[in-house]
Amino acid sequence: MQADPIVPEHVSLVMDRFGTDVLDVLTATQVLDVLEVAAPGPQMVVLAHELQSRVLNDLDLSRLLSVWQRLESWHVSRMDIAIVAIAGDEPASSVDYGREEAALAMRLSPRGGMGRVAEARLRTGRVPEVGYALASGTLTRGQAFDLTVAVGRFDDALAQAVCDRVLPVALKKSRSEFKTAIEKAVIAVDAAGAATRHIKAKRERSVTLVRHPDNMAEIVAYTTAVEAESVYDALHATAVRDRLPGQRIDNARADVLVAWANRAHAEPDLPRAHGRRPELRLTMTMESFLGFTDDPAVLDGYGPIHPMLARELAGGATLRRLITDARTGGLLDFGRQTYTAPQSLADHITTRDGTCRLVGCAQPAKRCDLDHRKEWQDGGTTDPDNMSALCERHHVMRHKGNWRLDQDDGQLMWITPAGREYLVHQEPVDPSFV
Repeated sequence: MQADPIVPEHVSLVMDRFGTDVLDVLTATQVLDVLEVAAPGPQMVVLAHELQSRVLNDLDLSRLLSVWQRLESWHVSRMDIAIVAIAGDEPASSVDYGREEAALAMRLSPRGGMGRVAEARLRTGRVPEVGYALASGTLTRGQAFDLTVAVGRFDDALAQAVCDRVLPVALKKSRSEFKTAIEKAVIAVDAAGAATRHIKAKRERSVTLVRHPDNMAEIVAYTTAVEAESVYDALHATAVRDRLPGQRIDNARADVLVAWANRAHAEPDLPRAHGRRPELRLTMTMESFLGFTDDPAVLDGYGPIHPMLARELAGGATLRRLITDARTGGLLDFGRQTYTAPQSLADHITTRDGTCRLVGCAQPAKRCDLDHRKEWQDGGTTDPDNMSALCERHHVMRHKGNWRLDQDDGQLMWITPAGREYLVHQEPVDPSFV
C-alpha cells in the first residue's frame, strides 16, 4: 500500500522522524519532494546517495540530477570558505603567494589557483549574496562563476544592484540566458562606467596556449571586441581566398594563422632566450627518429607527441645531440664554473626541466629563469644539480615569499609557508621512459 503523501519538510526533520531507513518508509518520489525544497547540507547528501542506489523512473532520475546540481553548488560554497581560510580574505601582500598554497592543496595550476582564490574571496567577502545563493543551491556553479566575474569589478553598491536584478531569476534560466541577463543588468545599473571598464580591461590583453588531447592545442586571444572581429575577418577572408578545394573553412583559417607564425619565425632580428632564437624543441630517441621504435617524443612547452608527428617535424630540422643516461633517461651531468649558464648548460637544464619546477606550473622552461637553489654568493655552483628552471613569479616567490626548494635524493621538494611538502617528480628526458 502506498504511503500517505507528506508535507515537504527540512531534511533533518525527515531524518529525525524516519532515521536512515527513510526509503523503506517513503517512496523515492516522496523523498524527492523533500529534497527539492530542502536546504543543501550533509544529510541531503546521504539521502541523495541512497536514492542513487535505487531503481528510479526517468522523471525521478531527472529530479535527482537537479538535487545533485544543488548539492554541487553547496559543495563549492564550502570550498570557498576553506580556500579563504588558507589564502586569506585578501592578499597578505602585493605578490599574494597565499594563492599558491591554496592552488597546490587543490592540485590546480598556479594560474587556475589564482582565479579560484579570487572567486572565493569575492563570494565570502564583497559579494556575499552570491555565496549565499550558491550555498542554498539557487545558483549553479557556472552561474555563480559568471556573476562573480561580472560584479567583482564593481564597488559594493553596483555589485549589490546587479545581484538584486539577476538573483531572483537565476532558477528560471540556463547558464547562457543568465549570462545575458547579467550583461543587461550591468548596462542598466552603470552605463556610464562601461567606457572606463573597457579601458582597464584593454590593458589585460593576452594570448595564451591551452593544451588539448591528441597532440592538439588551442591559442586563446583576449583582446577588444573590435580588434578580435578585425583579426577574425582578416583570417577568414585570407582563408576563403587560399583554401584548398574541398577544405573546411575552419581548417583553412587555422592554416592561415600557422603560415603567418612560420613567416615570423624566419625574421632574423627576433630576440633570444637563453641564447637561442625562438624555436621548436623536440626530444626523441634516435631509434624512434629512425623509425625502429614508436617511442613518444616530447615537444617542449606541450608534452608527449606521437612519433609520426615528431618525425615529420624533425625531417627538416637542425639536430642537436644531447646524451641521456640509459638507466634513468636523464641528461648526463656536466658542470660549469660560471654564474651565468653557458649555452650547453642552459640547453641541458631547459630540456631536462621542460617547465617551471613549481608543481603544476606549465610555463615552458625556455621562457623561465635559471635559478641557483644554493645561492652563488653562498657557495652554490652553476651546474645541473644546483639549478632549476623557475618562471619569473615563482623565482621571486622562492627568494622573497618564504617558500623553500630543497633537493632530496635527486628530486625537488617544495615546502610552503604553512609547512606542507610537495615533491616535484622529474620526468625523464628520454621520452621512451614511462
